[in-house]
Amino acid sequence: MKKRVSFAIIALAFLLVLIVVLFAVCENGARKLPETEKVNIEHLLQKEKLDDGDYVFLLNQTGLGKSAIEDLRTQADGFSETILAFQNQYHTPAEYQCNFIFFPTTKEEQLATNADRIKLPPLRDGDILITRSTHTLGFRHGHAGIVVDASRGKTVESVLLGVKSSVQSVEKWTRYPTLLILRPKDNMVAQQAASFAKEHLVGVDYSFLAGLWKKDKQNDLPMNSTHCSHLVWQAYYAAGLDIDGDGWLVLPQDIANCKELQLVFAYGFDAERRWES
Repeated sequence: MKKRVSFAIIALAFLLVLIVVLFAVCENGARKLPETEKVNIEHLLQKEKLDDGDYVFLLNQTGLGKSAIEDLRTQADGFSETILAFQNQYHTPAEYQCNFIFFPTTKEEQLATNADRIKLPPLRDGDILITRSTHTLGFRHGHAGIVVDASRGKTVESVLLGVKSSVQSVEKWTRYPTLLILRPKDNMVAQQAASFAKEHLVGVDYSFLAGLWKKDKQNDLPMNSTHCSHLVWQAYYAAGLDIDGDGWLVLPQDIANCKELQLVFAYGFDAERRWES
């Protein structure tokens, strides 16, 4: 009996040490600063029309894609100052802390203080939000959500085991030290995906196995189960666009690297490489 108890204690201690090591290794890989050096971009901001090379250059200096730059251009005065603020934000190191959101397995990084918030470009209905700041036992799976009401800053998300999917606030995404915003080229598809998520994907049970088997046949309503990236995939699949890169269990990384989606904004990611392995 004593031997069994001793073995159980040793096994538990080993497991705890393994968990600590996995978290320690994982927490070093959350955020990436741009590889390009910060340079003066003011001469580009004075141009009435930018070419493709200009947009790529600004992407690597600010984290802003073409559509975000043009949305900001149509806003009120202060276009140049706004773009320069995004450039400073993109190149500035960020302090963040990591806390449990589901003890003892899942942790999430957030910017260090409540005063820290990242500035976002204008959002549209159907925009996809992705962070890699969530990890479980050393596996950096990330998190994903879909904007369903940009004017009110509302998303639909599936967050945790035991919690049904719900309408949430975009505001929490300004606390992550890593963020991608993606959107399809066809605005009608984005609108349809947002409408489907709002009408059919709220109040669905969480399951990390959702979509593991025959996910392409899971169009029956009401939905029985979902998880964060499966919810986003399901909304777009219902709108006629498959945004899963590998055709198996859909993860935030699969959506991040989907070629059917254009990059709107990157923070803590390499803007061109997105989420490479």
